[in-house]
Amino acid sequence: MYSLIQRGQAVVVNGLGWTYVYVTHGENTSGEAHHVRIPRESGLCASDLLDRKAQLEYATAIYHFESGTTIRSCLDESVFVVGENCRLITVAERPMD
Repeated sequence: MYSLIQRGQAVVVNGLGWTYVYVTHGENTSGEAHHVRIPRESGLCASDLLDRKAQLEYATAIYHFESGTTIRSCLDESVFVVGENCRLITVAERPMD
């Protein structure tokens, strides 16, 4: 891990472990199905993501997300799209309880 950080291929974000990003590139140890299953089983719902928008904007800046990246809920709903300067544009409406 420290080697990856030194090469600029990983970042440490204290207190925001729930923002962990899975990237599939075809050469992962586990296949794409593994990376798709994890957020579906342990990810946050849309309302929780909406509540954490400020923290997500901070994390997207650290992770250097590209404009146009979609942040999805555990139910595979589009919640945010990353805009200029890592600002999040809300896609999903807050569910009515």
